[in-house]
Amino acid sequence: MASPFLNYISEKMRLKRYAKRTIQSYVYWIKAYINFNGQRHPLSCHDKEVEQFLSYLTNKLDVAPNTQGIALNALVFLYRGILLKPLTLELNFNKSKQHTKLPVVLTQAEVTALLTKIVSRYALPCQLMYGSGLRLMEVVRYQICFSSRGARRVTLTFKNKKSALKSADYYFYFSFYFSFYFYI
Repeated sequence: MASPFLNYISEKMRLKRYAKRTIQSYVYWIKAYINFNGQRHPLSCHDKEVEQFLSYLTNKLDVAPNTQGIALNALVFLYRGILLKPLTLELNFNKSKQHTKLPVVLTQAEVTALLTKIVSRYALPCQLMYGSGLRLMEVVRYQICFSSRGARRVTLTFKNKKSALKSADYYFYFSFYFSFYFYI
């Protein structure tokens, strides 16, 4: 069960029309901050304790920069919006660094082996996603029309069902035509 103080914070945020997930996130980080400071009330803590907490997140927990930013925003809200005792602008804490991620690159032989193992029903959408960088939902929304099989040309039509005409049987097609040349 949450403390009356945390319930007060979430009620105040609800009254200010914060999103549910934002409220949950801020309460989580405020609770973590209170626990980090040995269950002391945030009124008895200020800049020094906030700096220690944010440095702890980076040094010991190795959180991502966005996570550390959310924790900082939660504490800024706590001190500015709830306790009416704003933090200073000169907080000196260790900022989290973005970890570089090396992309996984497949060789041409590995890609060919992968695409040949795919069931023929899903082969064209997978080739589109790999070859042109389309996302899954973008590929799902395309209507595939085969035209001119001799030239191996595939025309993709984007179907926008939201702009239906008066008759339910007919749809206005807001179409984008792309030509891809595949070996079909």
